[in-house]
Amino acid sequence: MVAEQQCVLLLSQDGASPLAPTLRLQDMDVDVVSLTVEAARCLRVKHYSVVVLDLIVVEPGSLEFLKEYRESGGPARPIVILLTAERPESLNELELDIHAILRKPADLNGLAEIVHDCTVKLAQRAELLS
Repeated sequence: MVAEQQCVLLLSQDGASPLAPTLRLQDMDVDVVSLTVEAARCLRVKHYSVVVLDLIVVEPGSLEFLKEYRESGGPARPIVILLTAERPESLNELELDIHAILRKPADLNGLAEIVHDCTVKLAQRAELLS
């Protein structure tokens, strides 16, 4: 059984992510979705410790589901990582509520390690707080 703190949601524009198999090799529970509507539904029914947004181009509405989720008073906030081909300075005008922006192309093993470390730290914090 995968611990709740090891659940990862990957949102990609085409519904596929080369990161998913790499994360699954580290015994993480990974869901991959392509539509923000699907992502919003996933966030309502399952707690994810990390959400990775694999978006070539970030459009203003593409992150709206995160705002709605946080305003709904859902469970603890997941760590949100944006993986994009856009330059970070081009995202300054958007109101992004994310923790990190990583530029494509990214090293999949390195990114998987970052995601894994995030889940471990969140699990440790949850244990300390309980």
